[in-house]
Amino acid sequence: MNTIIGELGKLQKFIDLSNQIEKETSPISISGLTSVGMTELVSAINGYNKKPILLLTYNEIQAKKIVQNLQTFEGEKVVFFPKKEVVTYDYVAESKDLPYERIETLNKIKEKKNLIVVTTIEALMQKLPSKKALYKNTLEFKVGDIHNLEDIKKSLVNMGYSRCDLIEGRGQFSVRGGIVDISADDKTGIRIELWGDEVDSIRNFSISSQRSISTLERAKIYPANEYVLDDKIENICKRIRQKLTEGKQDEIIEEDLEQIKAGNYISKIDKYFDGFYKEQETLIDYMSKECLIMVDEVNKVEQREMNILQDIENLSKNLIEKEKIIPEALTNTMSVDFESLENKYHTIYLEKQDAVTKKQAQRYHFEYREINYYKSEIENLFEDLNNWNKEKKSIYVMVENKEKAKKLKELLEKEDILCKIEEKLDKTIIVKSTENIVTISIGKITEGFENYEINQVVISADDLIDGGKKKKTFANKAFKEGEKVVFADLKVGDYVVHKNYGIGLFVGVNTITADKTTKDYIKLKYKDDAILYVPTSQLDAIRKYTGGDALNLPLNTSEATVKRLLKKIEFALKTNPQIVPDSIQVHFENIKLEGIQIFIYLNSTQTGYDDFEAFKDGVNLEILKVLESENVKLSYPGQNIYIKEKPMNDTQDQK
Repeated sequence: MNTIIGELGKLQKFIDLSNQIEKETSPISISGLTSVGMTELVSAINGYNKKPILLLTYNEIQAKKIVQNLQTFEGEKVVFFPKKEVVTYDYVAESKDLPYERIETLNKIKEKKNLIVVTTIEALMQKLPSKKALYKNTLEFKVGDIHNLEDIKKSLVNMGYSRCDLIEGRGQFSVRGGIVDISADDKTGIRIELWGDEVDSIRNFSISSQRSISTLERAKIYPANEYVLDDKIENICKRIRQKLTEGKQDEIIEEDLEQIKAGNYISKIDKYFDGFYKEQETLIDYMSKECLIMVDEVNKVEQREMNILQDIENLSKNLIEKEKIIPEALTNTMSVDFESLENKYHTIYLEKQDAVTKKQAQRYHFEYREINYYKSEIENLFEDLNNWNKEKKSIYVMVENKEKAKKLKELLEKEDILCKIEEKLDKTIIVKSTENIVTISIGKITEGFENYEINQVVISADDLIDGGKKKKTFANKAFKEGEKVVFADLKVGDYVVHKNYGIGLFVGVNTITADKTTKDYIKLKYKDDAILYVPTSQLDAIRKYTGGDALNLPLNTSEATVKRLLKKIEFALKTNPQIVPDSIQVHFENIKLEGIQIFIYLNSTQTGYDDFEAFKDGVNLEILKVLESENVKLSYPGQNIYIKEKPMNDTQDQK
């Protein structure tokens, strides 16, 4: 068990909570949490009560943040089940990523007993084929077992695998003589070698090289996607044909039936879901009966549920007006009755800080607070670490890789702060010591937190320290220079680049109703407090800002603020291993109409053009964080950080 989680397990309040869970008390309400503090508690419950968990939240942005934080504590035990994108138009091509992500999660639920499954209210409301129908053709192989090759091929086709000469990715199988190759994921496969009808050997192999990796005694093959057929095509078509009503839609249905008979049925399943699947279930039905249902901020979840149902109603009216068929995957979307859920499953409501659910429940309150540091505030971290050490707190500092861990350890040791690196906290041997030691570990969490209940502090230090080289692609446009948006990494206050509107500030996620349709939008702030709303379905249009030419201070910036900024910028640059420390000069240069100009003079250790451009982008981002820490807005339209060369010897590239 993770050492951080283990400390929570010693708390009497947590022990009482764990006992109530064992007694099947339902519902339970837990308040006082922070975003990452919540995942610490969820991980502890999973570890000590040994029960699978279905964690329900209000949108996919929040879900992916929860997954990232949980995986730091629990690793591969945490899986995400995304919603299904139901389209209202006919299509030929389709994205393969989403179906595979969903089926991989369903397969893990069936195979493993103690998973933490994170999903959204929308995904939970959507119907699935019954568990019985999905897994009726599962194959199991064991060395020495007897299998008929023709039966194997038929079962694989029924499970959604497509046959090819040589497998190149997911959802494929090939047969060469008595050797059957079946893809397990996009990188590895299972190779079954038959001697007659007897399984002679089972091996893992690399899809790219086709070489064996290891031998296995047994293997289990699950469906390749969730769109397996539960009945003969003829029977499915009969049920769909019953929808014919001598209207304009009949022509569409007849065309669809021809496609289905020809084997091109996957794109038609959402439209005729009831015709394909007589027995339907939801994600909860796939979970074991002893699982815990945890609801993240139930008020937001219930509001999102209402919005979804309203969206479906409005969309259905629109389709009727256009004489189009309403997909049955939409019409059979079900609402979630939380009262019934409480009676059937052990239900736990999770609330942030002082928010308390109005639902009748056994109540627990844990004292947490959120902690965040920017790079320019590393001195504040040093001061806080010394204070926490005096207070005998357990202190853990998380960074995303070994390079950052080593660099941070060097910085702490220069400040005479005792520290150690533990890459894997689940293998840490706790040794009693008279002195407090800060533990640096490898992991990525979205925010830090303090757990007052157990005198514990967990810090995210990725913004505080550089470490390792980052590969970047360079182009003339800021959009192309940006990093693709990852929900779990996006924080309020981050700079992003819109494809059409340029650099803006991410200030949150809003739910907006327009034209009788309710959707989630990314909210971006621009010059003069202008606001741009970007639908979450169009996130390909934005990138995370990774640098630029950019920044003058506004003319109304006070002299004291300018002085603080100069000091903070200089300190931030001194911790950058790609800068020659003695070369740094940061000073006020001039006042122009565009704003107060700051000049930065330095020598870089980078000697290649692309490396220097990448380095310069990194410096710009550091300075953005410093400005943010002082709540200084950017000055438009003049936006220039001037990084000029400082005379030095020999060959180092400068600008």
